[in-house]
Amino acid sequence: MTPPVLPLEVFDEIVSQSADEISILKSCSLVCRSFRRSAQKMLFNCIVVKLANRDSDESPINLVLIVEEAPHLIDYIQELQISYKRINRDDYHDEDYIHMLANALDDTPRVALQDALVLLMTLHSLRDIALDNCFYSPANLVPNLPPLLKHLSLDRVEFSSLPTRRDELPKLESLTLDILGVSFPSDLVERIVDISQVKTFQGGGCNPYTMPVIERILRATSNSLEHLTLQEFDIDDPDSISIDLNRFSRLTDITITQWCYVGSYISLIPPMLILITKMMKTISPQNVIQNLSFHLKLGRAIHILDFDWTMKDVWQELDTIWSIPQLASSKSFHGITFIVESTPANCDAFSDLVQNKLPETKKASKLHVKTSPFR
Repeated sequence: MTPPVLPLEVFDEIVSQSADEISILKSCSLVCRSFRRSAQKMLFNCIVVKLANRDSDESPINLVLIVEEAPHLIDYIQELQISYKRINRDDYHDEDYIHMLANALDDTPRVALQDALVLLMTLHSLRDIALDNCFYSPANLVPNLPPLLKHLSLDRVEFSSLPTRRDELPKLESLTLDILGVSFPSDLVERIVDISQVKTFQGGGCNPYTMPVIERILRATSNSLEHLTLQEFDIDDPDSISIDLNRFSRLTDITITQWCYVGSYISLIPPMLILITKMMKTISPQNVIQNLSFHLKLGRAIHILDFDWTMKDVWQELDTIWSIPQLASSKSFHGITFIVESTPANCDAFSDLVQNKLPETKKASKLHVKTSPFR
């Protein structure tokens, strides 16, 4: 008598109970063919490729072997992350700087690492792609992104040349962009993806040189954007940047994040707050904004006395934002969240300072304060 055959979905459900246990998934893949398929789907759902320079002991050889010897596994990949080992570029001359994709091993037959990466970047199954710290990436890495791609992150990425345009582009739902410098082409994103339906945008490295690129992207998302995050502001003059929030009829959440690793960085907080205040004052009474969050991440080099002195005018600025008539009378606006992260040793001290300062504002009861350790 032939034993009953269970639907594949049943095996998927059983194996999914151990989705976070790599060792168990590997064991499941050895049980039988059905378990192997379900386990491999989870094991290869997300691939992280970490590239290092030629002096490193690390090697991406496994990636090349997968493409060569087990090509069926790449069809399971839905999320791809490619990152390069972070180094100080100032320590290298241009002719010495290691090309991101020049790390293919000499003894790797047939499929070079660059070919493997280009192949992975075009997989029809991909929904999420993240490139991190990838300098001088070849243009052929991104011109044929998969049609069902929904999430793209370009964090400190440079391309050796501009990719060619094509007619059909994947329609993104979220985009993260951290611009490295002034050399980032203003139309790069529009060459590789369709951003007209982006609901979530995160832009980093906000300064007078990079904001024109960010503003160009934001204009293309005006009919769809719901969640906006801007971080790492580096401005002295708040009037040097302007974003018209009224063009975003669906915008509900705004998050402003400032990283402060060294003492001089905290001086960038007040002009950032003044800029945001200016932006919020111009919003229409018909806005649907629900949440405004300020997120400060303070490194161990930030001294509490310096922070207190620099922030002396910030608390009133928060009160000014909350008192803007368009927000004060809004039924949808929930309030301002002020988040401070510091090192475990300093977190309590910064928390006490913030808690003591905020009640001085007239609308303190409408402010929500969160503190957490920063690593």
